[in-house]
Amino acid sequence: MKRFLVIKPSSLGDVLHAFPAASALAEKDGEKREISWMIHPAFSELLDYLPFVKKKIFFDRKSLGKFSTFFSAFFRLFSALREEKYDAVYDFQGLLRSGFFSFLTKSPLRYGPDAPREKLTRIFYNRKMTYPAETRHAVDKLCHMTAKAENIPLPEKYFHLPVLEKYRQSAVKKALEAGLDLTEKRTVIAVAPGARWQSKTWESGFFAKIMQEVHKKFPEVHFLILGSNAEKESVDELKKALPAGIACTDLCGKTTIGELVELIRFAGILICNDSGPMHIAAFTDTIPVAFFGPTDPDLTGPCCKKALVFQDTKLSCIKCFRRECSLLSCHKAIDPVLVADSIHHILTEKDGEKCV
Repeated sequence: MKRFLVIKPSSLGDVLHAFPAASALAEKDGEKREISWMIHPAFSELLDYLPFVKKKIFFDRKSLGKFSTFFSAFFRLFSALREEKYDAVYDFQGLLRSGFFSFLTKSPLRYGPDAPREKLTRIFYNRKMTYPAETRHAVDKLCHMTAKAENIPLPEKYFHLPVLEKYRQSAVKKALEAGLDLTEKRTVIAVAPGARWQSKTWESGFFAKIMQEVHKKFPEVHFLILGSNAEKESVDELKKALPAGIACTDLCGKTTIGELVELIRFAGILICNDSGPMHIAAFTDTIPVAFFGPTDPDLTGPCCKKALVFQDTKLSCIKCFRRECSLLSCHKAIDPVLVADSIHHILTEKDGEKCV
């Protein structure tokens, strides 16, 4: 039995980006392999969707960031990293700290990107991973690096998260308690108005306008609002901006990661910013309708066969990668009515039958 460690602690979307490559790593023909994964506790439920992950090593960033708890947290992490003798470690994060943690394992093979975001990180690797120069998307990069390192065929980049019944049942129960029966046949559209950056977060009124326009043509649509605790204030603003009569259930801040996956799966469409829920939609056959401004969808857009991505590439400041912006010209350039029209096309096929 060969044992491997994957280091990819966060964020939600970044962890999902590593799933296709990690799956190929675990399933190499003719070898029995066991995978451990270093993960931030907040995203650990994602790993339940990978049956080959036998052990989770928790990267408790909050405790490691405080002087009062640093030493105990570091000792726990150090002990967990040394508990197994790994045949190889794959650092898919490519940061100085993740490279350092790979070094702490004392594994004979420590793989990391040849061109990490923090250049000094290279000193912790004794195997450098590369990808073709024309490769752009994060998923493609990880797949190419793993294929070359393991001498295996290029992994399939389109990944599907299996249904996990324990999270599905829990998600149905929470939705029912909030007034939405997901076991009934209905058209549900999920809405995730949050994002980690201010510059990636379209205002609540923008989402409200889209929902209002969709409701005009499809009044039977039920909207399901999702997000984290940090996004409750903006969700409250969104609900206040909605006209009366629009069916809407708010589960923002009330779900675990596993429940979030299953709730997004129930929806035919997810209206969202460039965010973690967008990547969940891409891996659950839910169509992401996503808005991009400061970031580049060619690098981190939804990795699926069917998605709607809105971005005005004519703007001189587009793809600026700034976390904050006072102008937000990229937000104003997208017409919510046109977004709603595109959703109408998804909801209705040529013969008038709903496809979700």
